[in-house]
Amino acid sequence: MRLTNAWERMNEPLDKQEYWLKPSEKRVLNPSETISFTNFQVKWIPESSYAGSIMGFTYGDEVKDGIGALNQINVSGKLVKEDKNE
Repeated sequence: MRLTNAWERMNEPLDKQEYWLKPSEKRVLNPSETISFTNFQVKWIPESSYAGSIMGFTYGDEVKDGIGALNQINVSGKLVKEDKNE
């Protein structure tokens, strides 16, 4: 059974730094047409202070070097350890 709007991972599943995804059904993206993937979640369990980015790129037959997405996600934070004596 194939889901509509499904995406397939193209790179090695052991790679936890990069996810190369392609639509399972869509082969051609026409001018001014957009596609998006839904229900994609990133689980991040920090053990110390952290910073990271999620960036998107589009590659195709005519765009071998890729085009960067218009938006990206940047997250950072600092873990504060609680004093157990309080």
